[in-house]
Amino acid sequence: MLNTNNKKIKKSKSNIYLLLVIGISLFLSTGGIFIFNMIKLNNLDSKTMSTKVEVKSYVNDSGNTIYSSVYHYRINGQDYSCDSNVSSNDNLGTENKNIYYNSKNPSICMIEYSKTGNYIILIILPVAVLIILFAILILKKLNKKEKVNSKTIQKDDLIKKQSRRLENMMISKNNEIIENSKDDYYDNEII
Repeated sequence: MLNTNNKKIKKSKSNIYLLLVIGISLFLSTGGIFIFNMIKLNNLDSKTMSTKVEVKSYVNDSGNTIYSSVYHYRINGQDYSCDSNVSSNDNLGTENKNIYYNSKNPSICMIEYSKTGNYIILIILPVAVLIILFAILILKKLNKKEKVNSKTIQKDDLIKKQSRRLENMMISKNNEIIENSKDDYYDNEII
């Protein structure tokens, strides 16, 4: 019975390890994206309004039309474009938006929507941390339970070995020698 429990614990632990890997992956990927975008955002020291918005569309494998916008802007007489990096089932429209760009290299840009979208990642990061903490907490409990089960199995094995040795011993009760069997070993009082 306890060996079965340990097998169930080990299976549960492997599932929790998978959850832990997912949590760590989620944390590292979203954290990396956030850090990359924050570094990029800090380098974007200028702002302008887009002059034209181009909406691109394509049909995905599911047959849904997906839209994304490209924002065009002009700096010092030269034209640049900035992809929104956001796709949607809904047409995002052709409304001009603020473009944040690097004054030393105006081709490095980010639209207002992308800028605010970075903070959505901050919602995902705590979820990833909670997944990691939950997995660690459950693993600690499972390890403790597995340790208790292992000790109990060792004690049960010791008791079984002791019982087998005593089964074949000659025991006296009321000065009569009797040989105990497994069944009556626990019934007889040893003197």
